[in-house]
Amino acid sequence: MELNTYKLVLKQLEYKDIEMLRMWRNSEFVKQYMEFKGHITMAMQKNWFNSLKPDRDYYFIIYHNNYPVGMTEIKNILNGVGNLGIFIADEEVLKTVPMLSYQAIFSIIDFSFYELELQSIEASILQNNPRAIRFNESFGFKPINDQDTIENRYYCLTKEDYAVKSKKIKQIISRK
Repeated sequence: MELNTYKLVLKQLEYKDIEMLRMWRNSEFVKQYMEFKGHITMAMQKNWFNSLKPDRDYYFIIYHNNYPVGMTEIKNILNGVGNLGIFIADEEVLKTVPMLSYQAIFSIIDFSFYELELQSIEASILQNNPRAIRFNESFGFKPINDQDTIENRYYCLTKEDYAVKSKKIKQIISRK
């Protein structure tokens, strides 16, 4: 499966991609923002890939100018709710193409709400990552109550909140 939206290409993760993905996840640049900060072995990566459920887990490699730069996912889909995630592994692209993360998230959220017909999307964000918190809130994610003492906090996005919050940003992206 391939998503071609917002001037970006997302290609569904394949087995041939898992070593590249593992190298990204083991890099200090990426894992500093992850809940799991340990080293991922090849065996761990293969076990993880083999555990994915085709109707519940959608992982995509993000391509910018035909070059793989990161990954986004909607996973653990159950009862109309899925969990969202993203990371850009190429630090230079992240610095020089500021709208790339927005393009990727719009693609995966649109896919989740309009193709998979999810009712809501959740995201877990480390409280010491204010950039990710602001980024997710710009799409309409709202913190779930009573999490003041939790390091990894959960946020929720409804289709309605997304439609309202994303309208202006989508207009900016479509002009570029």
